[in-house]
Amino acid sequence: MMNKLRFEGLLFPSMIFFLAACSGSLRKIPETFRPIESSGLITVPPGYRSMTIQYLGAGGLYLLNDDSGILIDPFFSNPNIFKVGASLLFNTRNLGSRPKMISLGMKDINSNQAKFAGHVKAIFVTHSHYDHLMDVPAVFGKLGNKPMVYLNRSGYNTCYKLIDTNKMIVLEEHMTSQYHGTPSKPIVLKRKKGRVNIYPILADHNPHVKHLKAFDGDVTKPDTNKRLGRKTRGNDWLEGNTFSFVIDYIDEDGVIELRIFIQSSSCNPVAGFPPETIPKHRVDIAFLGVASYKFSPMYPAELLDTMKPKKIVWIHWEDFFRRYSKKKPRTVRSTDVPDFFIKEKVAGRKDDSYVPWPGATFEIRY
Repeated sequence: MMNKLRFEGLLFPSMIFFLAACSGSLRKIPETFRPIESSGLITVPPGYRSMTIQYLGAGGLYLLNDDSGILIDPFFSNPNIFKVGASLLFNTRNLGSRPKMISLGMKDINSNQAKFAGHVKAIFVTHSHYDHLMDVPAVFGKLGNKPMVYLNRSGYNTCYKLIDTNKMIVLEEHMTSQYHGTPSKPIVLKRKKGRVNIYPILADHNPHVKHLKAFDGDVTKPDTNKRLGRKTRGNDWLEGNTFSFVIDYIDEDGVIELRIFIQSSSCNPVAGFPPETIPKHRVDIAFLGVASYKFSPMYPAELLDTMKPKKIVWIHWEDFFRRYSKKKPRTVRSTDVPDFFIKEKVAGRKDDSYVPWPGATFEIRY
């Protein structure tokens, strides 16, 4: 059974193990995968239409198609390993959104796409760890149009006083999975020419260190004490359920133009896999997380064999304990990222794969 780092009896030894694992050497990814530093092009035949996707770091993405922007896990604050360690070891309230770093991250989106603050239709959060949810209230506050925020029940309770509850939608109320036999009803967003259907799929999250997962569990009641600007603890951002997403861009005739699959957290099959209750269509582009892959021996081989995505973008591979910047990133700690890229199924797809640096923008032609 998974031990929780927040349990007092295990706190000190678990923390020492966690810090030892997470302080490992930071390595480069293989040059054969041609990391994308600032911009790239992904073409999916027939290639007549176009949209942009920017990798924000820590698994975060910004998708812009026509006038419809979707933010997923926007996170820019990147507290260092010592702050996170102190928060765990001493239960210190030393974690919080950093306005300067958020402004830099949002400015970077604007400079690359010039269509941000007024075009975000929705924010989706894959799970409620601090590196996925903590910056969302501050980003939400900077957006004039105040989009809907889709997050798990634990995240809703965590952000009860941080985001207008009328603007939060609980993903569990819309989720599907391999185990649901009823037809999946998508979250529908309007766009200039057609619509976007988003299917939240119940997934999972691998441990950070063998048998140990930091920030495990759920916030089961609304947190009425949190306020914007106040420091928090790492254990204030408990994971809750983890989700992957199928995102379908549908034209005015109801035809799926482009299918995107996003799973930022590695986990055991078949968690996170699209069920048969959603419309059949091959995945055009899959955004897949790398961190902690070694705790699921069949990841990502079984996922790739099942979905056969045309293109792959590997995300959540870089060290997110470093400040958001244009500096050359190093690999996420406690994960042998170079070894991941020589796995048979991964290496076999290198000609169709992309490894973006935080801030890199892709033009998608489809």
